[in-house]
Amino acid sequence: MSRCYPDPSLEEALADPLIRTLMQADRVDPRALERSLSETARSLRSLPRPEEVALHP
Repeated sequence: MSRCYPDPSLEEALADPLIRTLMQADRVDPRALERSLSETARSLRSLPRPEEVALHP
């Protein structure tokens, strides 16, 4: 029997010790990554949702 777990939030993922170790090895600045992802999320929220876009103008 397999179990399904929800994806972690961004905050949870960035706090995970294994992910932090990988980010450090790749020289990823956690604050810069979080800032970049937050800016991207803000930009995406400003776009119309697909269901709000007319399929046939």
